[in-house]
Amino acid sequence: ETVPDSPNGNFIRTLFFDRTVDRETERHTILAGSNRGLFDYNGQDWTEIPTLRGRTIYAISSLPEDPGSIFVGTPDGVFDIAGRSVVKGDVREIKHFQGKRYAAIHGRGVVDLTSASPRLVFANDAVTSLYGSVDRLWIGTLDRGLFSFDGVNDIASTNLTVNYTAGVTFEAWVKTTGLTEGFLMGHGGGG
Repeated sequence: ETVPDSPNGNFIRTLFFDRTVDRETERHTILAGSNRGLFDYNGQDWTEIPTLRGRTIYAISSLPEDPGSIFVGTPDGVFDIAGRSVVKGDVREIKHFQGKRYAAIHGRGVVDLTSASPRLVFANDAVTSLYGSVDRLWIGTLDRGLFSFDGVNDIASTNLTVNYTAGVTFEAWVKTTGLTEGFLMGHGGGG
């Protein structure tokens, strides 16, 4: 199956899944962000979300307490499902951490989107990715390393051990220790 029907529009940049269970029903939301917009899967067919038609979607997020509150990150900023702008900029990732919503805006930094007035919490023009773990928000950059934020104190630089082999796409990995969870991280490259 293709999303959308045009072969030129099948560049899927991100996928989103949410499972909501209430007293009597279980609902699954599956969304695909492409270079042509946002698409919703109903179990049989993909439907384009008209308010986001033509937008390149890099990231999809919802509030944990309200799965229907969908936000997308695009090269033009963060938008809600109705197509209203939340913040401008080249948004590469949106993550929730300790009850707040953060966006990685390439060329600007990490922005807290929780209040009506978005606030810059980490100025770094090379941010590209975010990951919310148990006790910190991990911030990946294009060429300046890995940083972490505990939600209160200043951003801390994290030393990475990089094992590089020429020609191998997966270059670096990190395993957290002393936490209840771990993760694997890498970036594309090689020859």
